[in-house]
Amino acid sequence: MKITKSIRLIILLFFISIKSISQVAVNCKKNPIYKENGGYKRTTILNKTKVKKEAIAVMVCELMTAMWIANKNNTQTDNQKSEKDAIYIAKEKAIAETNNLLYSIAQKIEGKKIKNVKDYEDILETLKELRELKCKRVDPITKFLNKKINKIYGDISFKTGASLISEGGKMEISEIITEIKKDIDVWRNYINDCNEKVFESELFVLVIDVDGYADQQGAIDKNQALSQERANAVKTEIIRQLNSVIVNEKINIVFDKIQARGFGETLPPGVEQKGENDPSRRVCIINSLVGPTALLK
Repeated sequence: MKITKSIRLIILLFFISIKSISQVAVNCKKNPIYKENGGYKRTTILNKTKVKKEAIAVMVCELMTAMWIANKNNTQTDNQKSEKDAIYIAKEKAIAETNNLLYSIAQKIEGKKIKNVKDYEDILETLKELRELKCKRVDPITKFLNKKINKIYGDISFKTGASLISEGGKMEISEIITEIKKDIDVWRNYINDCNEKVFESELFVLVIDVDGYADQQGAIDKNQALSQERANAVKTEIIRQLNSVIVNEKINIVFDKIQARGFGETLPPGVEQKGENDPSRRVCIINSLVGPTALLK
C-alpha cells in the first residue's frame, strides 16, 4: 500500500494528537530507509533488526491510514436524527477497537533497543502480530464491512393512521431476511489476504435501523407517536421472522442491536413534499448490517 505525502502528514498529525494519551508516536511522514520497506538501503546482517523494526512502523502507518479513511467514510449523513444510527455506531466501534490494537503494537516498538537474540525475536513476533491484525481486522473492515452498509434497504408501507403491517409488508421483511442470510454466507466464504477463511465458523451480529415516518394528516404529536408505533411493529416482525429462521435453519446469529425510531412528519430520505395525504411518507425504512462478532461486538 502506497501512502501519498499528504496522507502521511495527516496520519503523522493524528499520531501526534494521540501521543499524550497513549505515549506512542510513529513518524509516518518519514520515508522508509531500507529496500525491503520501499527505501534505498539494502539489508545486511548488521542492520536486519532495524529493517524489521522499520517494517513495523511502516505497516502501522499504512494500516492507520486505511482506518483513518474508513472512519472518515463512516459519517452520519442525516442531520435530522438526534441519535446516531446503530449501524454507524457499530462500525465506529469496530474502527476504534482496531485503532487501539494498532496503538498497542506501536507502543511495543517505541524506543525499543535490540540488545540480544530475544529482543530480535520479540520484534519478529510483533511484526507477525501486526500482519495478523491486518488480515483479520483491518482488511475485513476496509475492504468488506465498509461496503455492506445500506446494502439492505426496504420500506414498509402503511395505511392512513395505522401501524399494522400488511401481508405484503411481511413479505418485504421476509425478503430482507433472505438478503441477510446471503450476507452471512458471503462472510463465511470470505478469504482474506492471508488466504484464510477466518469467519467460516463465526457467530454473526445483525445491526438494524428501523426508521418510522408519518404523513401530515392529523396532529404533529400523534403522528410522532404513530411513526414510533410503525417502527416498533416492524422491529417486532423482524425479530419474529429471525427467531423462526434460527429455529428452522440453525443460523448462528444474534440480533440484539435493532434500533426502532419514529421521526413523525419528517420527510423520509429521497421523498419530496407532495401534500398532507402522501402514501410515500407512511413508511418504515430499514437499513441493515451483518458481520462477525470479531468485528461487530
